[in-house]
Amino acid sequence: GLRIIEKTPFWNGDLLEVFGVASLGRHLSDLTKDEGMRMTAMSVEAVTAGLVLTGQVHADPHEGNIMLADDGRLVFMDFGLMSKVEPDIMEAFASGIQVHEL
Repeated sequence: GLRIIEKTPFWNGDLLEVFGVASLGRHLSDLTKDEGMRMTAMSVEAVTAGLVLTGQVHADPHEGNIMLADDGRLVFMDFGLMSKVEPDIMEAFASGIQVHEL
């Protein structure tokens, strides 16, 4: 399920522990190679699904804004840059997607 964390205005990585964000999971740099590959694949799938299914786009999904929780779920942070995609654009993206097994 989706869990929304209260928005807290901080940008200094040293403050992550103070605000409890570090307990949400681990960033890409703290993961094993296999965990990092899994998180990356899940992130691409989640961002793509958001685009083509809801039209809501997290417009800043870099490795600092995504964590892997200990239970295997993705944690997206910093929703300050969000975009809404119009239905015709959503359909154009969806029609261009080809699924490949890894």
